[in-house]
Amino acid sequence: MRKIFSIQNSLLTIAIAISISFFAKYGQKSYPFYGDALGYYLYLPSTLLFQNLKHIESLPIDKGIDGSIFHYTSNIPNLNPKSPTGLYVNQYWYGVALMELPFFAIAHTYELIRGLPANGYTATYVLWVKLSSIVYGFLGLFFTYKILLHFTKPLYATLVTCIILLASNLFWFMFYQSGMSHIPLFFLYAVFIFLTIKVHTVPKWSTFILMGFILGIITVVRPTDILCLLIPLLYGIYDRESLLQKKNFLTNHYNKISVALLCFCLVLIPQLLYWKMTAGSYFYYSYGNQTFNWSKPEIIKGLISPSNGWLFYSPVFIISILGLVYFRKFKSIALAYSLFFPLYIYVIYCWYCYNYINGFGSRPMIHVYALLAIPLAVVLSTVLESAKIKKTIMLFFLVLCVSVNLAKTYQQARGDLLSEDSTYLFNFQTLFRSHLRYNDLVVLDVKQRQPKKELKWIANLGSINYNDSLQAPRDTFGIKYYAMDQSEFPNINLHIPYQKDVFKDARYFKCNGYFKNPIGFYDWYQNHLLVLSIQRNNENLLWRAIKINNKVGVTDTSKEVHLQKYRDNLWGYTPFFVEVPKGLRDNDEIQLFIWNVGKQELFVNSLSLQLYK
Repeated sequence: MRKIFSIQNSLLTIAIAISISFFAKYGQKSYPFYGDALGYYLYLPSTLLFQNLKHIESLPIDKGIDGSIFHYTSNIPNLNPKSPTGLYVNQYWYGVALMELPFFAIAHTYELIRGLPANGYTATYVLWVKLSSIVYGFLGLFFTYKILLHFTKPLYATLVTCIILLASNLFWFMFYQSGMSHIPLFFLYAVFIFLTIKVHTVPKWSTFILMGFILGIITVVRPTDILCLLIPLLYGIYDRESLLQKKNFLTNHYNKISVALLCFCLVLIPQLLYWKMTAGSYFYYSYGNQTFNWSKPEIIKGLISPSNGWLFYSPVFIISILGLVYFRKFKSIALAYSLFFPLYIYVIYCWYCYNYINGFGSRPMIHVYALLAIPLAVVLSTVLESAKIKKTIMLFFLVLCVSVNLAKTYQQARGDLLSEDSTYLFNFQTLFRSHLRYNDLVVLDVKQRQPKKELKWIANLGSINYNDSLQAPRDTFGIKYYAMDQSEFPNINLHIPYQKDVFKDARYFKCNGYFKNPIGFYDWYQNHLLVLSIQRNNENLLWRAIKINNKVGVTDTSKEVHLQKYRDNLWGYTPFFVEVPKGLRDNDEIQLFIWNVGKQELFVNSLSLQLYK
């Protein structure tokens, strides 16, 4: 017994130490007030401080609020169409703000006592929003542990709880990307499942009432998660006799269930009143053109794509899926799991943005980790008490899952990974790497490995060099350049017809340009692109491009390389190789050009396209 306690304490100590270390180094520097997190949070200062719920896009300019907040709110009219009343409606439901309310109150009280701005957006509020994610995360893990004690031994309950923290994207949203809906929902689901088990053991009035309120909060945090109602409805059903017992349970506790549903409805009332006030109707779809595509769910991509695919970034849950093999060991909740889980996956991957940008891995899956913990624990307890070889393989897999998740989490925090825009090749090439190299940036863009050995030059297909121009201006370094204006496709490109006798046995195109970023602001999605294209009869045979702005000045291996690090007023080459496709014909048109995606200025000194083997 003492040995078991020692193992449990060691697991908890390791998990907490890693969490504190990561938060101290990276998490405390993160900023939650942007995107979805800011949209959720807006309800609090708008309701309690500024009374501007009808005009959330308009914040007071005399309260010392950070400019980035104004940038977000001023963009609301561009994202949300006016409601029938002529007002702009916050597209997000108020549930996250409700969960953050206690932490907001503490932050605001502190600001008032210390005579600080108390404007809802200072560093104090930022800190307490971060703490809300940490607190709800650990509370969710605690209730997950309590759930697991109904299905397995304390040792395995502790192991699985630590695994869920360290081997999944729960870690990222607890300690870095705070203020999102997913950690509060993880907590709420865990409590809801815990109460589901409890109410079927001791059906008290208080438990029913609490379940009603929690179901309501889950719904106003994320409406589609009302699906969790299936869990208590299906809990305890595993054969004909248990079905009859369930029917009797529902009948015998009809009054309690009715009160629970009333509590559920009470939580919805503030949201309905907000819509009535701002949209003129108690029911209003606030997400505009963002919707579900029920006929074409992207389930495979949502699960395994390198662009935030769930199992790609949290592969430990493969065990949970396979856990249905042992359904008899958790039969009381097996039906709920096997029916709710596929339906939940279908719904979340019908969303128009199936990869749920602005995150790390598939974020909606975090909500159901307390449920997935049950088959995970059953499988682990079964395997770890079996033959030594099976136990060794399982432990190796668990260590690998933890290592990969933490490595990728640290990479994303450093700016070496952007999971929503990643690829299989880039992920595997950079796995466990402490820093990126220039070729990693290229591989992410062109989705092809760059040649490692030295290649032999064959031919120069074409080039543009403004050093030869008599009229091109010079910068302070004396370098002549073409100043790209806001034209989307500027008049600077190479057009070369394919000629078999020139290409011979060529294996690679080498594309290159010499550029300078003259301005200091860039958006990842609006980088200038250097594009290699091959066309036949106006159809693309090949299209490969690299982002220019994040590569200028980093070909030197001594330079610090990050995906979204931009160097201004510095000239740099941006070479990349592309394999020559087979089957090219004479007069297929090869183009090398610049696509000015963001319509921003760029200085161009030269372009060149060469052949190598």
